[in-house]
Amino acid sequence: MSIKLLIDTDLGGDCDDVGAIALANILQNNNKVEIIGITHTTSLSWGVPCIDIINRYYHHQIKIGANMDDNYCNDNCNRYAQKMAERFYSSYKDRKDAKEAISFLRKTLSEQDDHSLTIVCIGQLINMARLLKSKSDEYSKFDGVELVKKKVKEFVVMGGLFNKENEIITFEGKEYKSEYNICCDIASAQYFIQNVPTKVIFNDFKCGYQVHTLGPLIEKKDMNNPITFAYVNFQSKARESWDLLTIYYAAYHDLEMFSISNNGTILIDDKGITTFDELKQSNHYYLMLKQDAKTIENTINNYFKEDVL
Repeated sequence: MSIKLLIDTDLGGDCDDVGAIALANILQNNNKVEIIGITHTTSLSWGVPCIDIINRYYHHQIKIGANMDDNYCNDNCNRYAQKMAERFYSSYKDRKDAKEAISFLRKTLSEQDDHSLTIVCIGQLINMARLLKSKSDEYSKFDGVELVKKKVKEFVVMGGLFNKENEIITFEGKEYKSEYNICCDIASAQYFIQNVPTKVIFNDFKCGYQVHTLGPLIEKKDMNNPITFAYVNFQSKARESWDLLTIYYAAYHDLEMFSISNNGTILIDDKGITTFDELKQSNHYYLMLKQDAKTIENTINNYFKEDVL
């Protein structure tokens, strides 16, 4: 039986969201997952059309919801999105054509079997925090926490940087202390992790940081492929694979590729720095890589070998 996924993404700020949504579509074509919906987190006008473009490339029409706030995390988020939206067909002109994210989420969750859904978060956690804060409505008598507890089996979140003592991580030439999805909106991340009522697994920044994928696809230079188009316009080389690995784990729970921590408690301070308290048991876990980066790169790249007709 395929795993039901709902994906929450900030597509536009990085190209790995494109790769991740493409991978989810490929896995749906392989009957491994069923994507029941996708929500977008930022105010970028072209995020929703780009999501639809990717889905359509893989022959899927998937319902989309969107954050309708103005000026939320949309700075420096357009290295490829507008070009992609103008280059390829979408039934969405911009994010305003989508359903508002929280109504979309509540309606979608209400229609699912109990404990059947995996939510994959590959962006800021504003939609998830607002879902947990939501009240009963025409879709469900349950408030957000109870609705999530009833319908969601687990969350898999691209978020956090869990450094060991005295460990220093550098990224783009400087020390990296707080992971992007968390530090963009610390308040939402804190609310989510403090109130989420079901199992949540964070994919540590260090996992995707080590793995660079889609280089072989980019080398084909097929600009009629929207995934290639996005990557080339972003940086024209293989990219770190944070979001792709998050999707992959959600689909496979591959414990040859990953190891998973014991249950503990994830803490997020007011600077967005994440720590893991292994002595305080909770429903929180985080991922670490078990296989070497090259093996993982080959595994992911193999999914993109076949062109879509």
